[in-house]
Formats: sequence, structure tokens, C-alpha cells
Amino acid sequence: MAIRLPGRPWFRPKGLKLGASPKTWEGWLFMAAYIAGVVIFVQAAGEHYLALACSVGVLTLVYAFFAWLKTDGALYPDRKK
Repeated sequence: MAIRLPGRPWFRPKGLKLGASPKTWEGWLFMAAYIAGVVIFVQAAGEHYLALACSVGVLTLVYAFFAWLKTDGALYPDRKK
């Protein structure tokens, strides 16, 4: 059973199926929010490198998982377009 999120995909797989790039405004907004979150964590962390690494790592995992769920054909390649 494949995990599906409702609605249309926000991302499309890259050429070698490694990674995804935004294809809708929601995907671009989601990527911009991720970048803004990383910038905020970098500014807030200062000299606390372990806190920075952990917070950016968690943010990256959340971004990657959600992007994976919203990528066209990533989880359900047999889906009709």
C-alpha cells in the first residue's frame, strides 16, 4: 500500500530519479520556507554548532520526507498522468 497525500504533486523527479525539483508554486513555497528555516537556525545558533547541526538535520529530514511524499511518480509510478 502506497502512502499518498491528497492533491496534485508539488515536485517532479530529477533526471536520474535522485532528488526532486519543484514544479508548482506550492513546491517553490515549501522550498523557500525550508531555506528560510535554515537561515533562521544559522542566525540563532551562533557558536552552538551541535544545536545547529541537529536543528538543520531535523529540518532537512522533514523537508526530504514531505517532498518525497509530494513528488510525481515517486511512490506510485503506475499513476496515470
